[in-house]
Amino acid sequence: MVDGLQLSLSADRASYRANESVQLAAVVSNLGNHHHDGQLEVRIVAADDSVVAELPVQSFAALAPGAHRALPLSWPTGLSRAGSYRAQATLRSMDGTWVGAAESPFAIVSSAETSALAALRLN
Repeated sequence: MVDGLQLSLSADRASYRANESVQLAAVVSNLGNHHHDGQLEVRIVAADDSVVAELPVQSFAALAPGAHRALPLSWPTGLSRAGSYRAQATLRSMDGTWVGAAESPFAIVSSAETSALAALRLN
């Protein structure tokens, strides 16, 4: 936490299939004593650390002391390969200074894996 701002990031589920959307919830909290402006950069990274996608930058202005701002984001998995991924969020001040970061892991599973998981739940 720098400048009183704190960032959290979470995905709505632990795993997704191809052509589903990963719903991300980023929350910026102002734990300081001053209003803050900033921007959030989020990218999707594969297990091999390659960047799969960069989401549009989300900006916020005049976040009051004690306030929280939810910044919902979505990434369509499309035809991405099955495997482990993570959303990486970077919080910056409006002048580009690094303020904080957060990550949220998730997986893209094949339809065979999804069927096997469903069968396990039924038993």
